[in-house]
Amino acid sequence: MKLFLPAGGRFGIVTWLSALRAGWTIFTLTTQTIGYLVASRASALVGKKPDAATRGRIARSFIRDAFNWRIEHGLESVRGGIRRLGDLDSGTKRPAILVANHQSLFDIVLMASLPGDVVVVVKKWVLATPIMGTLLRDAEYILTDAGNPMGTIDQCAEALARGRSVLFFPEGTRS
Repeated sequence: MKLFLPAGGRFGIVTWLSALRAGWTIFTLTTQTIGYLVASRASALVGKKPDAATRGRIARSFIRDAFNWRIEHGLESVRGGIRRLGDLDSGTKRPAILVANHQSLFDIVLMASLPGDVVVVVKKWVLATPIMGTLLRDAEYILTDAGNPMGTIDQCAEALARGRSVLFFPEGTRS
């Protein structure tokens, strides 16, 4: 997998064009997600309902592939183009704990597109969203529970034991 950043290393000022492109990105990700949901639910109707582990693996793969597609085909709009930072495949053979700042929505797209089997620790409202919430529940993303932090840690340890990397945004919100 290739990791890309804007050629200047920084994102430019928001313009009407960049806002339209962001809207297009949200629209395409939403329609891709609806397509995933229709296909996954239709398979249950024809009697080929996958078990939870298979459904989770398929959902995480879908998220990674959709975000990779968006990165590779959507960053041409970034002022100054994009540059390749490196190849990350070699460092993703074993599960890891990934920690990242959360400065924009792009952070989620970039981090969730990393190679390997990655689950993200998310807030309750994220799983409650109508379309994306269903996909993220299928993907077995981990719900953070402020009232039971040990429960969250136990879920993360279980994910690591199953060979999945766990992604945290410790700030809990965009900074």
